[in-house]
Order: sequence, then C-alpha cells, then structure tokens
Amino acid sequence: MTKVIWIVLGVLLVADCAVFGYFFSQTYSEYENFRNRERVQTAELEQSKQKLAGKQVYHRRLYNDPEFLERVVRERLNYSRANERVFIFPESRAGP
Repeated sequence: MTKVIWIVLGVLLVADCAVFGYFFSQTYSEYENFRNRERVQTAELEQSKQKLAGKQVYHRRLYNDPEFLERVVRERLNYSRANERVFIFPESRAGP
C-alpha cells in the first residue's frame, strides 16, 4: 500500500514540475519579449532626444542669429530684399 502511495506522489510531483515548468517557460518568454521591447524603445528614446537637441540648437540660432535667420528665409522661402531679383532654375533632369 505504501508503495502505491509513493508512486502516486511521484507521478503528482512530476506532473506538478511539468506544469510549473510550462508556466515558467511562458513567463520567461514574455520577460524576454518585454526586455527586447524595452531595448528598442530605449534606442528610439535616445534617437528622439538627439533630434530634439538638434532642433533646439536650430531654433536657438533662428531666434538669436539674424544672419542665420536671413539665410534660412532666403533659401527656404525664396524671399528677397527690396530691389533684388531672385532667379529660380528648375533642377536639371538626367538624359536628353
């Protein structure tokens, strides 16, 4: 009788280990997924911080450097001074 009880307890122990192993593997898989997402998002955050820093420098120069502001306005908006002509040539296409 005691041998049967030990066998049943052994089978239950193996079943419990299998169930807990399955849940552990699922949990570990989710953990790895979250770690990978965290790495990707951290990299994106750093990239966004660098872009923001660059844009802040650009805006600071626009507000504080009149020569830079004039150059940007002339290049991007094609503005000109009074009595000044601006010629805009279309970009040349490759081929005949």
